[in-house]
Amino acid sequence: MAIYNKAKRIKADGRLLDSTRVARVAGLDDELLELCGGRWLDDDTSGSEIENDYRRLCNEIMRLMLTNELFVFVTEAGAAGNNNAAERELRDSAMARKTGRTSKTPSGAKRRSVIASVLQSISKQLKTFTLGAVIDEVNGWVKRGRSRFHDQVRAHGLDPPAINSSLASPSLLDRLILNADS
Repeated sequence: MAIYNKAKRIKADGRLLDSTRVARVAGLDDELLELCGGRWLDDDTSGSEIENDYRRLCNEIMRLMLTNELFVFVTEAGAAGNNNAAERELRDSAMARKTGRTSKTPSGAKRRSVIASVLQSISKQLKTFTLGAVIDEVNGWVKRGRSRFHDQVRAHGLDPPAINSSLASPSLLDRLILNADS
């Protein structure tokens, strides 16, 4: 958190040149390397669940750092250093859950969450967000056999999640929602 707070102070310092910001980000990268370097690329999964979560977090932080995606908000004008805008967009869904205007079963809650998430994501991708544009987009997915999100995940060098849950471990959404009562 201290490293993130330093990044926010660098972003807020209007006296700094762009080249100085880049140099300061390199210093933050060095701090992250010192913090996460010991677990970076560590494949030992024999530790506790918390230790494995920390190992995965270190690997993800290092991946983002190496692809220059971690401190974009410091070096690029207009980039936010938090997810407040995304959180505001999800407020309607959260309020629906709080007031009982949602599905009463875990599978219904999952279905609603997936639909809301996909529609919000599509709204960021389309020039005009209309019912016709959404239908055209989804029809394009059916014709291609994949969504634009699949292509974006691939473009970042990642593997899309497996569709058949018998081939992979359950998704995070399945583990959180469908197994909540287990």
